[in-house]
Amino acid sequence: MKNILLLFLIVSCSASQNQKTISETMLSIQTINVLREPLTESSGLTTINGGLYTHNDSGNNPTVYKMDTLGHILHAIPMPHLQNSDWEAITHDKEHVFVGDFGNNLGNRKDLVIYKLRMTAGNRAMSSYEKLELRYAAQTNFTPRYQQHGYDLEAMVAIRDSIYLFSKDWQMEQTRIYALDKKPGLYNLTARDSLAVGCLITDATFNGKNRVVLTGYDRGLQPHIIILKLENNKFTLKERIALPVGSSQIEAIAYYDTRDGIETYYLSSEAIHIKLGEEEAKSDGAFYVLKLRTGS
Repeated sequence: MKNILLLFLIVSCSASQNQKTISETMLSIQTINVLREPLTESSGLTTINGGLYTHNDSGNNPTVYKMDTLGHILHAIPMPHLQNSDWEAITHDKEHVFVGDFGNNLGNRKDLVIYKLRMTAGNRAMSSYEKLELRYAAQTNFTPRYQQHGYDLEAMVAIRDSIYLFSKDWQMEQTRIYALDKKPGLYNLTARDSLAVGCLITDATFNGKNRVVLTGYDRGLQPHIIILKLENNKFTLKERIALPVGSSQIEAIAYYDTRDGIETYYLSSEAIHIKLGEEEAKSDGAFYVLKLRTGS
């Protein structure tokens, strides 16, 4: 009990120290908790019926974890029928959960897939699944090029009848936007637009109205959020905000709710206080809460 209380006090102090007002849009960001095993590589995050669902990336089991808003694991959902080559994103609609196994640091994968899952009551187990298989229409070179290409992908969000993908471009530090419907099958991805975001995009979330928020970091591991306005199925870059949380490989974001004109988001980091290229799997992650003013 003493150790638990000490951890609570440390996290509470850290949260207070990290709460800062950054811009007219961003009100604060707080560190809530440290993410240790089995969630040191949290790479996707989504909110379903008030619960937060996350997963690890490559080298880990095909398991989704339900967390509370303090970053504590409530239960694990093993999915032994699936593979986790490199899970990088999770999103959902009213009927299905979508998990993106499309991480591609080397640029040589030909097995990119989105798993479309139907869950049991209470989201405690997977009852069935289908596949959306992905190919980049413009890619002809599959020679391994570690972090030297534009065919990586870590951000996905379901909005109405579509799934939107935002690429992680290691060369140009832009993001290409791909759109597809939710039916199983093979998709040849052709970018419908691109945005000069100036960082490596790692996740996306939708506030249910007109705002999409991307997460990412630059080559010095300075984390950012990118605020987009969605109007008539087109994304416009509104604001790019550096997050004052130190060196942090933020990998995931989930919109939670809106109250009194303030939107709440939760973020997870795969590694904190490391340099790019160090072994993030051996480092603790972090769990944050972000407050944004609503926008038009």
